[in-house]
Amino acid sequence: MPLRTVAYSSDLHLPARVYLDTNVLLYARDRDSARYRQASSCLGELIRQGCQLHVSQLTFDELWWTLFRQSYRLETGEELTARTFRENRSVWQHSWPRIRSISEELLQWGRLSILEVSSTVLVRETIRIIDTNPLAPRDAFHLAIAVTNHVPGFVTADRDYEEVILPDADDLVVVRV
Repeated sequence: MPLRTVAYSSDLHLPARVYLDTNVLLYARDRDSARYRQASSCLGELIRQGCQLHVSQLTFDELWWTLFRQSYRLETGEELTARTFRENRSVWQHSWPRIRSISEELLQWGRLSILEVSSTVLVRETIRIIDTNPLAPRDAFHLAIAVTNHVPGFVTADRDYEEVILPDADDLVVVRV
């Protein structure tokens, strides 16, 4: 049976502990995004309900790269590629102070914690998830982090989790913004 998925609404009672997918944080910061209101409302409601918020190191990696690419696109009108970055590593220097500030702000959230998992346990759980579900590796890693830490809620803007089957995680609910 697929994971229980619910659409976010302001009257939804949210799980006491949730893992935040990177896209929720990104949409909540991007006022030009069509999902800005929904994502920022969800974050506000999580805080109002006193929920414990969890992320991982992978969250920061994705957040930083997305913000680097956005900044580069705004500054140059071009896409930041791995080749561009390798050839001129200083391309990140202009946007790093803002990205660092955003990161420090997140780290100051009283209800936010960065989850850790033994690398071997995490890789095995991610493999198990991918074996039975058509998830991209990074999506599977995020889900594996939540599952191995027994986090009952997974908040995302991604539809890819709607058909995920995890027999050992029947109590996990996916909240989609």
